[in-house]
Amino acid sequence: NVAARAEAGIDEAFNGIFQAARARARGYRNVNTFITMIYLIAAPLGDILKST
Repeated sequence: NVAARAEAGIDEAFNGIFQAARARARGYRNVNTFITMIYLIAAPLGDILKST
């Protein structure tokens, strides 16, 4: 099923983002650091700067 494979691909992409964020946030005990890393990795920098 094409739709199921596409959805699985999207899930794997998010998983890769979370794994990269976890590796960068390692050593920090605050869960907010992990969440911040996800935002910094996943969100385009231009969008982050526009919102501030």
